[in-house]
Amino acid sequence: MGRTALSSVDVSGPRGTARLAATARSALARLGDRSAPDSVYNAFVMVPVNASAELRRERVLEVQQELKAEAVAAGKMVGEFFPGHPMRGIHSDTFRPLVSPHPVLAVRAMVVTDILFLTFPAIPAAERLSYLTVWHGLFGEGTAGPWGEIYEKARAEAEREVREYA
Repeated sequence: MGRTALSSVDVSGPRGTARLAATARSALARLGDRSAPDSVYNAFVMVPVNASAELRRERVLEVQQELKAEAVAAGKMVGEFFPGHPMRGIHSDTFRPLVSPHPVLAVRAMVVTDILFLTFPAIPAAERLSYLTVWHGLFGEGTAGPWGEIYEKARAEAEREVREYA
């Protein structure tokens, strides 16, 4: 039922961000494709070390933003977790799913519910459309219920924004 690999990454010094990014890219590549039945359950978790908590958080956020489009294009996700993460839960304003005791960066295969991370209004509309195209290619055909509805609504909104601001 899938595997999780955990590794520490030295993020100290001027090459700290590059080391974390290289480790995350390697992890994304090692996830491979979806051909193995339980490969969607594999994940890599990188724990930055040898720096202050604030610097580790900054490095995690920087690498997550740097790799997000690349990961999504490959049908994968890269996520940031850290103390005090502000993202609220889907069904509860008090639940904080991305809070962790230490800053970490995680990569894994995309799953149908990841549409919620691909449709934030803060993501530029053209970028949202590219993310939604990948999501639909993986899950769209036959996706009924709320996920299909979220996709249709998000796609229409992003297309409207692209036209409006072009």
